[in-house]
Amino acid sequence: MKKISLASSRRTFLKGTAVSAAASVAAPTILPRLLAQDPASDRLTVACIGVGGRGSDIGNQAASLGQLVACCDVHQRNAENFAGRYREQN
Repeated sequence: MKKISLASSRRTFLKGTAVSAAASVAAPTILPRLLAQDPASDRLTVACIGVGGRGSDIGNQAASLGQLVACCDVHQRNAENFAGRYREQN
């Protein structure tokens, strides 16, 4: 039977230190890619105010650039119609 030595040598200490250093340097680069979620600064969210008439056209253009999250208008029917178009898409 082979006897296992519990005493560490300089060589095993240096190997362990090198592996730990490599992992700590690589982790900040690798981990964000593994999580694969776009940072909030890369996602455009759009809210439209006044979505009747010309405001509806401008709102459509703005919503095509990102995700529409809110809309409002003085007339509730205008807001509901505008939101209904994007509710079906999301």
